[in-house]
Amino acid sequence: MVTTTLQAHISRSLSFIGAGLREYYAGHTIVTSSCARSLLEDAAVLYYFATRLDQLLEFGNVDDIDDFIFSRCFSSKRPEKFELFGRETSATNVLTYIDRMVKLNPGYRQVYDDLSEVVHPNGTGIVFFYAQFVKEGTVTFHDGQHQAE
Repeated sequence: MVTTTLQAHISRSLSFIGAGLREYYAGHTIVTSSCARSLLEDAAVLYYFATRLDQLLEFGNVDDIDDFIFSRCFSSKRPEKFELFGRETSATNVLTYIDRMVKLNPGYRQVYDDLSEVVHPNGTGIVFFYAQFVKEGTVTFHDGQHQAE
């Protein structure tokens, strides 16, 4: 399950990298921002998984190792998907992992929050990404490419 989890994260990240690059060149920078945000999430989750597993392996308690691997491989907000395994575990909010990364890189959360502002339907993600205030009472709209640059 460890190998599967690592390979799945790598495959997922490669998908976001490829899609983000294609969308950037297609002029869809908001999609690129979403892919970049997902990459930060993957990196944070994967880093936690690897470092915690390393700690548990060093301690050597097989039951703790098994519980941890199961909890990370099969966590879900919809645990009924994993009933056939006889155990259920709830998902950890990704912001928990993002905040842990701040210890390694103090700017991690800021970059994540900036990308979140762009990809969510709020003032930054809607008005300031797609609209440009030219003069009082005049606004022009575009596809976001100009603002993203």
